[in-house]
Amino acid sequence: MTLPGLAGPPSSRVRENPISVNREIVLLYWQIGRDILTRQKQHGWGAKVIDRLAADLRREFPGMEGFSPRNLKYMRGPLGSRGPLGSDQVIS
Repeated sequence: MTLPGLAGPPSSRVRENPISVNREIVLLYWQIGRDILTRQKQHGWGAKVIDRLAADLRREFPGMEGFSPRNLKYMRGPLGSRGPLGSDQVIS
């Protein structure tokens, strides 16, 4: 149940340009939050989407922290179906 667009830890662009780290993380969290909302709409609230995704992400990326069920709920929380700046725009 891992996210298809989540190919790995933040990209090599992050290592080359440290200023882009925050942008990459915000976009990653927004993508995860949006995907959680989509899956919850598809499977319903009883499907334990967040718990299953948290376990999958921790297994897929054992060296990364921040994928607990609580953190995933925070990623999902304020987003609704809108982008990171309150619209569907991509940050440039």
